[in-house]
Amino acid sequence: MTHLPRKEQKRRGHFLIEFAIVTPLLATLLFGVTDVGMILTTANTVSQVCRNANVLVVRGIDMSTAANQSLLMRTAQGLGLNQAGTYTPDPNGKGVIYLTKVMLVGPNECNAGITNWDQKPADCPNYNQYVIASYLAIGNSTQWVSPIGKPATTVQSNGSLYDSDIATNTGNRAKGFGAGGAITLTLDQYTFVSEVYVSGVGLDVFHMFTQPFIHMRNLT
Repeated sequence: MTHLPRKEQKRRGHFLIEFAIVTPLLATLLFGVTDVGMILTTANTVSQVCRNANVLVVRGIDMSTAANQSLLMRTAQGLGLNQAGTYTPDPNGKGVIYLTKVMLVGPNECNAGITNWDQKPADCPNYNQYVIASYLAIGNSTQWVSPIGKPATTVQSNGSLYDSDIATNTGNRAKGFGAGGAITLTLDQYTFVSEVYVSGVGLDVFHMFTQPFIHMRNLT
């Protein structure tokens, strides 16, 4: 039986101790790098879905129909937004897509929403205010809430709000627009906003700090 010299045994013992100390750190770094890579890949897909959603809305595609929502879901594979084996949005899935039309209410909308409006801004409650003109939530809308807000009044089957509610109901005002906000519009001008939220992203290595999720927004 061969015996190692005392110095060699001591050196090997130090190596094993150092290896035991360093291994957890190296493993954490490895998983962390993998996690970041997965998050970046997912973020790229989410960005594409967000952009695709806005393009469809801008082109006049009715995104309230199941067929058109399925078109969008085809580009969101792997994000957990659709029901397994289908292109149908999952109301209990890992994310949601919000499609919102925001308008700065002006004379045209006040005339459309108020019968015999007297042209006085004071008699049109939402005059010169940013208001949600249409609103659709595709997917699981219970976990994430759009910072723009949610209409306080009835939304039609196609997502549009009634002209009277746009002009008069202050509960339909949008948040985060105008000076210092996402965009500044002129009276009766509007913008389409698509937002995508996806949770459960990556390996969740650092879950002790925060729940990993991705949020993307696109305005047109």
